[in-house]
Amino acid sequence: MPICPRCGSAVGSDAQFCSNCGASLNVSSENFCTNPDCKRHKEHFSFAPGVRFCDQCGKLTTDGKKIEALI
Repeated sequence: MPICPRCGSAVGSDAQFCSNCGASLNVSSENFCTNPDCKRHKEHFSFAPGVRFCDQCGKLTTDGKKIEALI
């Protein structure tokens, strides 16, 4: 099941937006930390496009990828 890159909630496979936080699930410009335990993830901090790793925990960021690509 896909997950929201912003809040880490499970979302339906046909969902366009997260029902928990409202984030778009087909985002091409937002870039979030994928680690749900990270400070940046919890703050919904958006990295600049092209940043591939979180500066707080070192985990991969979404880097504008569609949700399906993260699973």
